[in-house]
Amino acid sequence: MRQRPALSEMSVYAERNRIAHDIHDIVGHTLTSTILQIEAGKRLLDIDREEALNRLRQAQDLVRHGLQEIRGSVHMLREDKYYDFVQALHQLIKDTQQNTGAIIHTSIGKLPEVSLVHKKTIYHALQEGLTNGIRHGESSEFYFTLELASGMLKMKLKDCGIGASEIQLGFGLSAMRERVEQLGGSFVVDAALDQGCLLRIELPYANRDTRGDDTHDSNHYRR
Repeated sequence: MRQRPALSEMSVYAERNRIAHDIHDIVGHTLTSTILQIEAGKRLLDIDREEALNRLRQAQDLVRHGLQEIRGSVHMLREDKYYDFVQALHQLIKDTQQNTGAIIHTSIGKLPEVSLVHKKTIYHALQEGLTNGIRHGESSEFYFTLELASGMLKMKLKDCGIGASEIQLGFGLSAMRERVEQLGGSFVVDAALDQGCLLRIELPYANRDTRGDDTHDSNHYRR
């Protein structure tokens, strides 16, 4: 009988961690973009007042967008069968490019019917990777790939920022690694000074369709 309170406490702790991770991923990404727009608006106040006001309006839109992101996360959690995972990734990329001016070269292969936990892990990994690349790596260009190959969902996000001689895993990256490892996957971050940063995630995913290696994105690139 003593096990029940312990299990209940563990469940509450796990749920609190999950909520904390989601808040960090969604709100952190949105606030980073908002801060960039506000800073740009402040710099332009004495130079181009109209453009400064435009930047502040964009910051206002970003705050509204953040609320929509939170609602979208709840929608994802409910696992609506009509939720379009690939479309959601493209929307995240489009919004990031529009709000920060970054260029994100994208290649998404033919994917299987992805489970909820895989959707959340990949989506938030991309979100966190872009946020870190912009905020800490000072990158304005990224290369993103996602494909199914040899029974593995493989994600790569390369930025062209300032890089680093040593990787410090903050809250976001630590949470991301924890999620990936819980799924039996691998999580690697490589970086070097003046050579940017590369985030690689591989998640085991059983799927009968072996055509996942094909790509269909018009913005496909080759490394």
